[in-house]
Amino acid sequence: MDKKPQRIAKENIVSKIAADMKENSVMLLVDYKGITVNDDTAFRRSLREGGMKYYVAKNTFLKIAAHDQDITVLDEFLEGTTAVVFGNDPVALAKVVSEFAKDHKAIKVKGGLMDGALLPAEKLDALAKLPSREVLLAQVVGGMQAPLTGFAGCLQGLLRNFVNVLDQVREQKETAYQFGFRRRVRRQINYFENLELKGDFNHDRTGNLRRRKRPYRFGIS
Repeated sequence: MDKKPQRIAKENIVSKIAADMKENSVMLLVDYKGITVNDDTAFRRSLREGGMKYYVAKNTFLKIAAHDQDITVLDEFLEGTTAVVFGNDPVALAKVVSEFAKDHKAIKVKGGLMDGALLPAEKLDALAKLPSREVLLAQVVGGMQAPLTGFAGCLQGLLRNFVNVLDQVREQKETAYQFGFRRRVRRQINYFENLELKGDFNHDRTGNLRRRKRPYRFGIS
C-alpha cells in the first residue's frame, strides 16, 4: 500500500532534521514567537552568511529525529514555537544568535546541543565571548612562528659572526703579507747598501747600481 503524501512529507522532514543533526556539531532551539517578517528575514540572512542553517520545525518532528539518535535531553525545550539553528562553529553561531537576540527580544534561546552534549541557554553568552576560529588560528600560528622567527634570527646572527670572522682572517693575512713583503724589500735594500759601502758596487750615470770594475794587477815574480 502506497504511503500518503502527508506521511511521505513528514518522513522527509524528519530525515532532514536527523541529517542536519549528524552533519553539524552545534544545534540550537530558538523561540521566535512575536518576531516580525522583516526581523525573521534578517536573522536568516545573518545566519546564512555565516554558513549556518535556520528553519522552523514542529516539535514532534524534532523529537522524533532526536529520539532516533537516542537523544532525549531536548524534550523539555520542545514546547511552543520552535526554530532550529545548525552550524559547525559554536563560537560563530553563538555570536550571531546572541548579538541578534540583544536587539530583538522576540528571539529567545531555549537550549541546544554541542557535540552531542546539552548546551544550556545561559552558556551561550559565555560561548559568544570566546575568540572566533580565525582569531584562535591566528594565535596558534603566531605561537608556532615565534620559535621559528627566533631560530631564523639566531641563524642570521651566526652567519653574520661567521662572515665577520672570515673578514678578520682575510685582513690578518693581508697585513701579514704586507709586513713580510716590506721586510723582504728592506733586507734587499740593506744588502745592496752594504755592498756599496764595501766598494763592490757603485751607481752609473743612469742611477743603476753596477759592480765596480777593479784594475787587474800583475803579480811580480
